[in-house]
Amino acid sequence: KDNRRMSLSIKKLSDDPWKTVAEKFKAGEKISGKITNITDFGLFVQLLEGVDGLVHISDISWTEHIAHPGDKYKKGDIVEAVILSIDVDNRKVSLGIKQLENDPWTTVAVAYPANSVIEGSVSKITSFGAFIKLESGIEGLVHISELSDKEVAKVEDILKVGQVAKFKVIKVSPEERKLGLSLRALIEPKEQPERPAVDVERERAMQEAKRAEKAARYAEAKKSAPKTKDLPQAKSSLQQALEAHAAKMKSDDDKSE
Repeated sequence: KDNRRMSLSIKKLSDDPWKTVAEKFKAGEKISGKITNITDFGLFVQLLEGVDGLVHISDISWTEHIAHPGDKYKKGDIVEAVILSIDVDNRKVSLGIKQLENDPWTTVAVAYPANSVIEGSVSKITSFGAFIKLESGIEGLVHISELSDKEVAKVEDILKVGQVAKFKVIKVSPEERKLGLSLRALIEPKEQPERPAVDVERERAMQEAKRAEKAARYAEAKKSAPKTKDLPQAKSSLQQALEAHAAKMKSDDDKSE
């Protein structure tokens, strides 16, 4: 009797989820998913069972300087994002969180024009200046040389983290994504006393009148002064001595007679 045995292997077959990704999702579409993993370069967000998309760290925020995604998110968080691209062949989906909003740097020149005065809070202090966070989320820089009209040794001597203050916009560069601010530019210069407007013709006439009056007084004084010939001539000391000697000699002669 032959013992015939049949070994059967039943394997549950399932469709590859990546085959339906291109059908279910399109670039530019908004999605909501759970964060499945966090790395130093970004966040992995689940789109489908077995399909995760990557939010690169550079696509998390337009304005925030994020050192590590874990500083802002944790595993299991539900986030919204925009699909940037889908590459089924390489099984990659790129997502962006910052793309949910418009880039504020595109309108920075309108929102914060040069020479305007704005208010912001100190978000970070470095050896070369302070970063100021504005209402839109954009951060501007106040260089240490723009803190005061006097020499500043340390930024902390003027500003503290969290401090709210007003600043003047001195540079706007959307291309470089830079906003230059100044505290020194708000310091009003010492007021100089206002000089009254001078009427040139009137001033000239007054000067001429003063000169004429002075000349008239001089002429009058010269006219009333005695002439030189009317004044007795002053005798020199030698002449006076000779006259005295002669007088004495005459006196002696008179006595001898």
